[in-house]
Amino acid sequence: MANRFLSVFKVFRKKKKEDPGAAPAQQHEELEQFQPPQDGAALDQTQEQEPSRGRFRKSLKVPAKVKNIHQSLVSHISVDARLQIDLVRLAEEHPADVVLTLLRCAPTCDRAAAVLWRAIGSSGPAVEKALSTLLCVMEDWPLTRMCTSDGDNKDIFALAATLVIWVIVQVPECHEALILYSSRLFVALLFHVVFTTQQMPPEEVDNFWRACREEHHLPSKPNRFAVQVMKALLGRLRCDNVVEAMEHMGGWDTLLCADSQHYAVGLLARSSSA
Repeated sequence: MANRFLSVFKVFRKKKKEDPGAAPAQQHEELEQFQPPQDGAALDQTQEQEPSRGRFRKSLKVPAKVKNIHQSLVSHISVDARLQIDLVRLAEEHPADVVLTLLRCAPTCDRAAAVLWRAIGSSGPAVEKALSTLLCVMEDWPLTRMCTSDGDNKDIFALAATLVIWVIVQVPECHEALILYSSRLFVALLFHVVFTTQQMPPEEVDNFWRACREEHHLPSKPNRFAVQVMKALLGRLRCDNVVEAMEHMGGWDTLLCADSQHYAVGLLARSSSA
């Protein structure tokens, strides 16, 4: 696993010299691009089975279904396992719609959303597809306007996806998917550390992060949170030696200082090769 990260640092050093605002055109290649339905129909071809009768009926559009599931969990103290199963199935079939809609429904990842993200994280096929879309959101700093199948393209904060990654990383069943996307996750988190350390965040990002802090008691600065998620990811990938080596050398604090970030990345690379 350490060798996988060594190749990441070369890419990071190269891109660190480029304009952070110049995002590559092919950034979202892995995300299926959705277009609004031309006929404005309220129903799609997705079908769900009625357990009581064993029949199939057409369901609401996927984004509407996700909103209904989330709102239902918000309204109930107890967790409905059936709703979680429904969402996981939808995430496997329509991952971009589910991820983007849930990020818009609950950008600060409220209690109901956290339950749903953990349910997705516990399903190998669902979390693998969800991570691809979450990464696209993370890589489009500071906001993305990816469109869902119902035509919704409202802004989504990149940090909202990072917050979800923090939730998913804590789910034991997601280990294989984290290995698959480990390099992209690591680079995305490094860039979040860089952006939030070297640039003054826009007011809307600052307000969003304040709401996240109140919801989850997170660090005061988003760069510290990105480092926290990075350490959690390394731990899940069984790279505790890297975390400990960086702690010993003061590397994590160095990474949070704009003037010493390049040096900290070197420390991280050497720790990974040890």
